[in-house]
Amino acid sequence: MRKMGWAALATAMLMPAPALAQTYMASHGSHMGLGIVAILVLLVIGVALIALHFLPGIIATRRHHRSALAIWLINIFFGWTLIGWVVALVWALN
Repeated sequence: MRKMGWAALATAMLMPAPALAQTYMASHGSHMGLGIVAILVLLVIGVALIALHFLPGIIATRRHHRSALAIWLINIFFGWTLIGWVVALVWALN
């Protein structure tokens, strides 16, 4: 990793974004494609995890559960705990 001096850092902070991107790409070569792939993979994983987190509410809504709102509220407020998520999932499946 290259160390950057104070003057170079200040210049980079004041550069417009396209110029800064061109400077980065010129100094780092073709490694930019790997960064885009990594970002896309992380985005897909993030969306999948969010969908998994809200799965009890989605199931309750699709099954027209009479307590769908309560299941959503439990999932939103207590779903971050494993116990709250499991309770909401079991309730949605019953």
